[in-house]
Order: sequence, then structure tokens, then C-alpha cells
Amino acid sequence: STLGKEFDVFNGDIPDITQGKNECAPTSVANSLLWLAKKNSFNDKMPNSQGDLINELKGDLKWGADKGVNDEDFISGKKAFTARHGIDIEVHRVAANDYDLNIVAKIAQELQKGQDVEVGIEFWKKQADGKWKIVGGHWMTAVGARGTRDGQRIYVHDPASPGPSSLDSYKVDGTRIVDY
Repeated sequence: STLGKEFDVFNGDIPDITQGKNECAPTSVANSLLWLAKKNSFNDKMPNSQGDLINELKGDLKWGADKGVNDEDFISGKKAFTARHGIDIEVHRVAANDYDLNIVAKIAQELQKGQDVEVGIEFWKKQADGKWKIVGGHWMTAVGARGTRDGQRIYVHDPASPGPSSLDSYKVDGTRIVDY
């Protein structure tokens, strides 16, 4: 099913772990998995500590100290972790492409179904020749999404924001997060 133009979903009990250097991807996944484990009673399948969880995820996500995690390793890494631990959850990509104008509504649908969502963003810079180039990326844990006649907004726990429990809220214009 699809949501209408107006929607409001918020899951306020998702953890908000602060990341180490270039650890946004494993930290955002850790936030999600800890929330799902508590909500769906599979804490017994999780590593003993947050640090152990993040370190294990680093291996699965092919994390590198200098590069973080490549986008193409994210889904397969999360699937590897959940399969190894016998955690029966569906791991999938929400958007069909990187420029899905309905992405906020799709995030809201996933959250409404009780699923976790990690949000990957790209940083672009205009080059001297006028072309745009990706110069970096970042991962965050979605905790809410709102759509009103005035626009769309996403609520995240950003591993780069000092936490715990630091809620970040951003207006979304199409596929662009405004003022991030």
C-alpha cells in the first residue's frame, strides 16, 4: 500500500549511539538492530555489547578506517550479520534508485510496518568544469517521517551528532536533505 501525501510516523525508542571515526554505517545498523532485538525479543542472538556489535558489523560491511563502508557492501553486510546470528528479518533496499522522489513516504511506510531504516546520503561538490561529483557519504538511522501539505520532513538519529538521544530533523525537498 502507499501512503497519501499526509503521513506522520515516529519511533522514539530507537537507540542513538555516537559513532567513532568513519563508523556511521555500522553504528546506524547497530541502532536499528538493537531496537529490533528489543522489540522482537531476539536480544539473545545479539553480541554481548554495543562495541562487540559495531566491531562485528564492521567486518560484515567491509568497513575501512579510511573509507568507511561502500554503498554496494551495505545490504550484503547486514544480510551476512543477520544470517550468521539466525535473525529472521528481511533486509532490503527501499528505493528503486538513488533519486526516488517518494523516498520519504517509503521510509514512513517501512517505519509504520515496524521495520528499521538506515538512510544513506551523498555529498556532492560542483567542479571547476561545472559538473557535479560525489565527494563523500554518510549513514543515519531513520526514526520518523512526516508529510504535510507544507512539505516533507525526516527525523533521524545521526551517529555524527553528539548523543545519546539527539534527534535531528530535516526538511526534504525531492531527494535533497535541506541544510544538512
